[in-house]
Amino acid sequence: EVGWDACAEVDQASVDVRGASSLTTNFECDDVDHDGLDDLVLKFRARDMEDPTSDECADPDATIELTGATLAGQPIGGFDDVTWTGPACD
Repeated sequence: EVGWDACAEVDQASVDVRGASSLTTNFECDDVDHDGLDDLVLKFRARDMEDPTSDECADPDATIELTGATLAGQPIGGFDDVTWTGPACD
């Protein structure tokens, strides 16, 4: 979004995906979707996330939620589709 600088405005330590916090020392700002705006790319350890349910394992388009806040304390969030793999889904 024009005028929104996630790299400068997001409190990276507040960002959470299924109980896992972002690795605040391992991030980048890059225009990953080629829209001319830098995107905040955060990384999370999958082993720190809550295990998926059996229904999520069976759903190739399961939804995952990201929550967090800006440095000003404004809540932020989003959803995306994921395909779960790994020991929890074997």
